[in-house]
Amino acid sequence: MSIKVCVLADSERIICDFYEVRDSFRKTIGYAIINPQIIGVSKVRPSTMTNSPTPEPTFSVTMTSWNPFAKTQFFKINLQDVLCINDPTDDILKIYKEQYYLEDFLDNHITDETLEIINYDNSNS
Repeated sequence: MSIKVCVLADSERIICDFYEVRDSFRKTIGYAIINPQIIGVSKVRPSTMTNSPTPEPTFSVTMTSWNPFAKTQFFKINLQDVLCINDPTDDILKIYKEQYYLEDFLDNHITDETLEIINYDNSNS
């Protein structure tokens, strides 16, 4: 498991189980992503009817499937399609793991792939 937040070349921000794909010479040739979710954020202002002296805005986070019409939620993407890769904040990670993470997806669904898949970081798992 290597859950990451990625910014794609089209500026879409996704969270997914993220892996490097390498060739036989150990050169990174692309990425594999599992169950990617688009992350949407909107600012929500509290009601002015509250007794709070300074109503602070809060943020509402939504997650929607990146490609909901695909037969499987396993995708291979090109190196140039990913601009940035980061660890998610703890609250976003918790939401993703509880609602969207697919345990043992590679073992159960990708039996015919001949890709070498390497975790970015297992230190937090």
